[in-house]
Amino acid sequence: MDNNLGFGIGMVLVVLVFVVSTVPAAATEVYFVPDPGDATNGETFFVEMWLDSTEGVTAFQAEIYFNSTVVNITDVKSGDYSNSFMWSNLGDYIRVLGHSEDMEDYPPGSYLLANFTLEANNNGASPLHYTDWCSLCNVSYHEVGATWKDGTVRIDTSNFPPSTPGKPSGPAYGINGSSYTFSTSATDPDGDRIMYGWDWNGDGTVDEWTNLMASGTTDIRSHSWEGGIYNITVKAKDEYGAESAWSSVHMVHINSPPSTPSKSSGPTLCSINKTCYYSTSATDLDGDRIMYGWDWNGDGTVDEWTNLKTFGTTIQAHSWMEAGTYNVKVKAKDEYGEESAWSNSLTVNVTAPVHNLNSGEDFSTIQAAIDAVNTTEGHTITVDPAMYNENVDVYKSLTIISTSGNPDDTIVQAANSDDHVFEITADNVTISGFTVKGATGDEKAGIYLYGANHSVISNNNIQNNSGYGIYILFGNHNKICCNEIKYNGNYGIKIYNGSGNRIWWNDFIENNLNHPEHTSQAWDNR
Repeated sequence: MDNNLGFGIGMVLVVLVFVVSTVPAAATEVYFVPDPGDATNGETFFVEMWLDSTEGVTAFQAEIYFNSTVVNITDVKSGDYSNSFMWSNLGDYIRVLGHSEDMEDYPPGSYLLANFTLEANNNGASPLHYTDWCSLCNVSYHEVGATWKDGTVRIDTSNFPPSTPGKPSGPAYGINGSSYTFSTSATDPDGDRIMYGWDWNGDGTVDEWTNLMASGTTDIRSHSWEGGIYNITVKAKDEYGAESAWSSVHMVHINSPPSTPSKSSGPTLCSINKTCYYSTSATDLDGDRIMYGWDWNGDGTVDEWTNLKTFGTTIQAHSWMEAGTYNVKVKAKDEYGEESAWSNSLTVNVTAPVHNLNSGEDFSTIQAAIDAVNTTEGHTITVDPAMYNENVDVYKSLTIISTSGNPDDTIVQAANSDDHVFEITADNVTISGFTVKGATGDEKAGIYLYGANHSVISNNNIQNNSGYGIYILFGNHNKICCNEIKYNGNYGIKIYNGSGNRIWWNDFIENNLNHPEHTSQAWDNR
């Protein structure tokens, strides 16, 4: 029924009362159910207007605008406020009012104010918009503050899903555990708000939904991974549940550290200044090149990094300067800086290679053993197999021999090539069991005896010296036996101003001149 006739009078009375009322703070709501209201073209459907009150309400009045091209409100039924209920359709809006049954306040609660019958005219959407004319009042005709929440009806307006989001934008490479930022955007053809669903590992499942945001908003999102290769993709969903397709895949490679290297393999006994070799291996899951960091003393600090190389076995040389016990361990680092854990330790005992058999002392060099205070005339010094870069001055009567007796594994090479390798200035010296080489200075020798008498030079390889293999100057009654003297630039043996020296069973090989014959010496060579 159209209640236009009585509507004006009653409405005026209510409005006049409301104008003079005082408005308290709003905690009450008026809203539509359902929202949105959906229908097909030509369909009759219903939308209810509800009140959720937090204080007593006796009467209400409402003015609601709508799009009459899309929908028409053909009837309005009363709800819980049916006393003096009236409504009127004024073309693009309606007015409706009502009172409680007993004209007293209803207690706080939820109440149906009105039930609208609507007829769908054309496809499209129409707001149900409250105007400032809307109000509530209590029995004292004081206005009750409220929030009036607009609604929407949609006629044959299919909810189209959002567009497929753009391929996520962000880095293609990262490191283990770090967070990286990616972005994408999509639009909704209906102008609906959208949320984005991120699949961080490419398994086709949303791992993270965002909150709703305006259509077209770029979403910026951060994520971190453990090592591996991941396919990132994203979809959009509008506020009514319609979902887009998945975006194109953005691949990100998260670098894994190399494996922990194997425990070092190599000698567990080494000598000071001797070069010992150790090996280890590691792999890299990403196929990256790796370098190895060696900790030679077990203090947890890398002492030496190798160059980058294809992962696998590496061999590294090292020598220690001091005797002691060392825990050798190694770690691997790939070309992007990711490091492995430390390997297990290999314990290496490093001994001093030169020994005074009489004093019981050990030394790192032959010269140190000679110079020691406790090394005195007549002592024997043994030298372990190694390469010794020294120029040795023997000024005490000593026996200096290699521990192995094998010249091939105990080598003394001139540290200063412009000087003699061994220079002997004391009597009764024995040098035996060494390879002696590297004196390249003019008139320099592998073994030089100056004013030295009654000394023994035996079982040595004396080679590759530019001057002489052995040079005796002002020396008498020395014994030169059983040496291999080769590839020396001048004489294999030269004797000047000496007598009574005995030279026998020596092999001379490709010296510039092997030796001059001196009748004052005893020669018996191979």
